[in-house]
Amino acid sequence: MKLIALLSLSLTLFFTGYGESIAKPEPDLLVPKIELAGSKVQPFVYAKTIALPKLLQKATMIAQAIRPNPENAAIPLMAGTALGDPSLASVDPKRPVSFFLFDVFEDDPVFVLVAKLKQDSPIRKTLEGADFTIADKDGWTLATQTPKLFNQVKDWSALLAFARVAPSTDVEFGVRLDPMRKHLQKIKDAINEGLAGSPFEEDTQTSLGKVIEVALDEVATMDSMKINLLLSNQEIITRTTFAAQKGTALAKLFSTKAGGGKVSAAQYLEPGGWMTMVLDWNMENFMAYYEHVGGKLKGSFEGEFKELLERLDTLTVDWTKAYGGPVAMRYDLAEKEGAMHFVQIGSTELTPEAFAKMITDYSALTQEMMEKIELFEEAGVKYKFKSGKGKPVKGIPTHRFSMKMEADPELFPGGLPFSEMNYHFAVVDGHYVTTSDRKELGRLIRSLKKGKSVKNSLAQTLALQPGQMARWSFDVGKYAEFVTGMTGVLDEESMQELVDGIRKLDLVPITGSMSLGSGRFKSDVRIPLKTIKAGIGFMEKAQAGATPQVPQ
Repeated sequence: MKLIALLSLSLTLFFTGYGESIAKPEPDLLVPKIELAGSKVQPFVYAKTIALPKLLQKATMIAQAIRPNPENAAIPLMAGTALGDPSLASVDPKRPVSFFLFDVFEDDPVFVLVAKLKQDSPIRKTLEGADFTIADKDGWTLATQTPKLFNQVKDWSALLAFARVAPSTDVEFGVRLDPMRKHLQKIKDAINEGLAGSPFEEDTQTSLGKVIEVALDEVATMDSMKINLLLSNQEIITRTTFAAQKGTALAKLFSTKAGGGKVSAAQYLEPGGWMTMVLDWNMENFMAYYEHVGGKLKGSFEGEFKELLERLDTLTVDWTKAYGGPVAMRYDLAEKEGAMHFVQIGSTELTPEAFAKMITDYSALTQEMMEKIELFEEAGVKYKFKSGKGKPVKGIPTHRFSMKMEADPELFPGGLPFSEMNYHFAVVDGHYVTTSDRKELGRLIRSLKKGKSVKNSLAQTLALQPGQMARWSFDVGKYAEFVTGMTGVLDEESMQELVDGIRKLDLVPITGSMSLGSGRFKSDVRIPLKTIKAGIGFMEKAQAGATPQVPQ
């Protein structure tokens, strides 16, 4: 049931992408709908790159920055040789290269490659040797392994008009969801058929099927998706963009105004840990979408399960007052093995008493839901939730919330991570504080009472830009250290050696942001080459140390 309560949050936090420096005016359609006259099948997926020689030069630059060696330096030569043209002299050095996939799902994939090749290009013979049929249209070379496609399509102008336009970044992928909507019922039937063969009981199969159907219906309201990739000598930048169909609940959510630049929560939290994030969201719009999805779920169930969903709705009424506005959070290493240190500060309109009651009621209902959902018991997992009062700090009431997970030892002999989590929370001067460390709670309460921000706070290091709803930073080294301690697969000495090695690495955090607007959700990710290089080098060194040496 916890998954149902967080369904809309999962849908909005799934995506990734880059920054303002490469933003351009957006067309009405994120991914154009290309229709080819005379064809029974139409393209719905495309991949487009800058001119092939330029792309290979950039790929070489990236590879050499990560691991300089003769093999990486020869990437263009090796690629050209594989294509039959070592120097790639027969490929237009300025025109993009494209790939289009058509909406055929029963037979072999139908696709076409589009490039600008010279008439005497040896690449043509290489493609023909790989069972491709070649055709020239308006000065462009088209190649496919489905020859009848050239007979079906009477006019390629729509596709070629799109193919000749260079991508906005080095590499660009796009997909339209029209075929999904067309085959949605078949997809649902296939999933239900798969559930029927699962080990779950019949009631659980039915419930899961209904939840999945609602989720698929929501995914089908998306119009298209695009992924952009930008390569530089410092980092790899990606942007993932989702566009919702106009007039849908998802489009309203994706049109939320966000990123007002508020810092009331982030100014009290220091950076560090393996993950930090700053958010500024419109909880009212989020809850409107939650109610939309929840209404569809309730319409699919009857009896006790529907009653539980309705009771959950009564609790979420306070969420707009409890959680709206700026939020700052940090995930860190914990002293206890298998645990995680967590702290979150956010603005709230609730009184301390109302906030505590909301947590208590939610804890009790969640416990009841977990006991009634057979899926968890069938998976060998039981949850216990508790909440209660804590000791006051500087006259401020505090409260506790705990979660204990009991796993079937026959199914999970080593147990499961995060099997026992404890959180302490309080409300101070229009802010709520939640943390897994009571000492941290006391420190934050004192800071909030004084109204004194910390030095180098997240409000400074992760300042939101106009239109952004979130920014985050991910420390790969500290996360690796966290995962190593959590798994418990190494003895103490070996684990310490591994952790010491990780701490010596010169790793730059991976950073990203998320934004909303005009019915679109965008997420940007920047991956430093320095971090990739250090990580690969460390893994190679560790692997070499674990490999027995053959005596000479």
